[in-house]
Amino acid sequence: MHTVDLTGKCALVTGSSRGLGRSYALHLAQAGADVIIHDVHERAAAEFGEAPSGPAVAEEIRALGRRSTFVAADLTDPAQVERLVQQALTTLGHLDILVNNAGGDIGCRTPRPDPNDALDIDPDDIRCVLERNLLTTMFTCKYAGLHMREQRSGILAGSWRRAGLRTSKVFPGSSRWRSQKTWPRLCCSWLAPRRIS
Repeated sequence: MHTVDLTGKCALVTGSSRGLGRSYALHLAQAGADVIIHDVHERAAAEFGEAPSGPAVAEEIRALGRRSTFVAADLTDPAQVERLVQQALTTLGHLDILVNNAGGDIGCRTPRPDPNDALDIDPDDIRCVLERNLLTTMFTCKYAGLHMREQRSGILAGSWRRAGLRTSKVFPGSSRWRSQKTWPRLCCSWLAPRRIS
């Protein structure tokens, strides 16, 4: 049972063709929201063996009676992020909720080090983690936030992974989740006068 009625609300959940993102998208739809499904490409979920495809998740949401479509975009490219938000607006008419879930961990460009203690992480992987987590979150907040500022309402949210909530335990990759939580909070504090939370 859902305690929040999101009927008439429109959401974009990044990295939502599998895992937590898929779960967030389905919960939003079950609460009444129309949802844009996103991943870097159509078959990203299948590569991890978690779902057949991004379009299949959009179909699950349509089966709940909500509007949904899949949009592929590389969120490390600001032009593709802008296009993603524009496609969400074109498809749904407005955007009320952004959930920043997409990201990547160490090992995205080079093999994961052993031991995984942060000292042997390749510099290319450090850049990749920042691009895939902090920069993608900043870009999506920027372009979705521009629309929300204009409509004078909206919700910018980060992914609520356990690592992001446990600030007392630091481990390689934990900053990834903290950045996804912190940047949307900062944006919301700046945009609070425009009813964006």
